[in-house]
Amino acid sequence: MPDVKGVGVFNGSEFGVYVGGGEVVFSSAMGGVQCQSLTEGGWTSWCTFDAISYPQEVDDRINELREPTTEATTETTIGG
Repeated sequence: MPDVKGVGVFNGSEFGVYVGGGEVVFSSAMGGVQCQSLTEGGWTSWCTFDAISYPQEVDDRINELREPTTEATTETTIGG
């Protein structure tokens, strides 16, 4: 999970927004908006939102995370 403010997170049933400092803000099924630790909510997936203009350094970091490393590519090729 990237430590990038503004990325979306998903825990299998709810969407939230990572706000930094290890915290996620989301609308709870039990009502209201809640803030929860990223490690406590079962947040397992992340995404970016088309409607948000991320600063260039955030876009760069996200692109780094999406690009496979040479090591990962080599391992996949050798093992697959």
